[in-house]
Amino acid sequence: MNGRRITQGLLLFVVAAAAYLLLHSGGDKETAPTQTLAVPADCDLGQGPCEIGDGGLRLRVVLETPVPVMRPFRLAVQFSGPGAAAVESVRADFSMPGMNMGVNRYRLLGQGEGVWQAEVTLPVCISGRSDWRLTLDVDDGQRIRRLLFPFRAQVE
Repeated sequence: MNGRRITQGLLLFVVAAAAYLLLHSGGDKETAPTQTLAVPADCDLGQGPCEIGDGGLRLRVVLETPVPVMRPFRLAVQFSGPGAAAVESVRADFSMPGMNMGVNRYRLLGQGEGVWQAEVTLPVCISGRSDWRLTLDVDDGQRIRRLLFPFRAQVE
């Protein structure tokens, strides 16, 4: 019986140690600094694509219009310019200001030629609101560019 308890204790220790290492190992790479970029006031993803430039990197963000809820749709980001090849990852987070809509985070996948995309689904807000915000994080290994896009989804 004691042997079994020792084995169980060792197994629990190994699992806990492995979980700790997985959660806390970031390698030698430090977290890149985040820079929030201004999005033009006339940019409304609910009406059509938005294009933004930041030095050597230009991006075009496209959502299906009108933006649906409770139905999958495509989010696409097209990068161009000298900085396009340096993009390592793109993440999207959909939120509603002042309302907890759960976790709506997506990792976009590179499709080649500077295109990154994901299939996303927005939940319906039980209060009938449709004002969303897309937070887009673009990581090039040196810094993370954060862009905030307000938009309205279609409420049926």
